[in-house]
Amino acid sequence: MVKQQPIILCVDDNDATRYSLVRTLQLGGYKVIEASTGAEALRLAEHDPDLITLDVQLPDIHGFEVCRRLKANTKTAHIPILHISASHVEVEDRVQGLKGGADGYLIQPVNNAEVLATVQSLLRLRRAEREAHLKAEEAERAREEVVGLNQRLKETIEQLRVAQATASEREERLRVAQDAAHSGTWDWNVQTGELIWSPEEEALYGFAPGAFTGDIEHWRSMVHPE
Repeated sequence: MVKQQPIILCVDDNDATRYSLVRTLQLGGYKVIEASTGAEALRLAEHDPDLITLDVQLPDIHGFEVCRRLKANTKTAHIPILHISASHVEVEDRVQGLKGGADGYLIQPVNNAEVLATVQSLLRLRRAEREAHLKAEEAERAREEVVGLNQRLKETIEQLRVAQATASEREERLRVAQDAAHSGTWDWNVQTGELIWSPEEEALYGFAPGAFTGDIEHWRSMVHPE
C-alpha cells in the first residue's frame, strides 16, 4: 500500500519567500498547496490539509486573526498551524501567536532543516491525537454496547421473573381447583414411558402415596389387573 503524502498549505504573500519554503517542503517529501492571502488560506483550509505554514503579515487579514478563525472553526481546529514570520520576531509576537492557537512559531530567516524538523514534529503530534481520538471513539462504542447488553440482560431477567411468578400463581390456582374438585393430574412421556402422578391422582385410584412407581405398565397392571 502506497503511503499518502502529507499535504501542507503554505500561506505567504511574498512570492520569493513562499517559493523557497514550498521548495523546501517538497524536497522533504510533502505535497504543497499555496495561498498568498488570509482569505485564500481560510478557503483552502476547508480541504483539510495536514498542516498549515502561516505568515503573520498578510495583505488582507492578519496572520494571528487567520489562525484564530481556523482554530475557532470545528472543521479546521484540528489542523496544526506553524507561524513563520520575518517581521514579527519579538518574544511578545511569538507569545501572542502561540496564545492565539498556533502550534509552532519560527522566525525568518530559518534553516531548512529546522523547518522540516518542526513540521515533522507537528505532524507526529497530529497523528498521535488522531489515533487517540479513534481509540476514544472505539472505547465509547464498546461502552455503549456493554450498556446495551446489560439493559437487555436486565429485561430478560425481569421477563423470566414475571414468567416464573405467573407460572407459580397458575400452579397454585390449579392446586386450589384440584383440591376443591377432588381431582389430580398426571403427565405421560410417550418417548420414555414415564408416567408422573400427583398425590391427588393416586388417592383417586385408592393407592397409598408413593405406591405408583411411574412406569406405564405398572399403571396398567394397577388400573386393569388381570
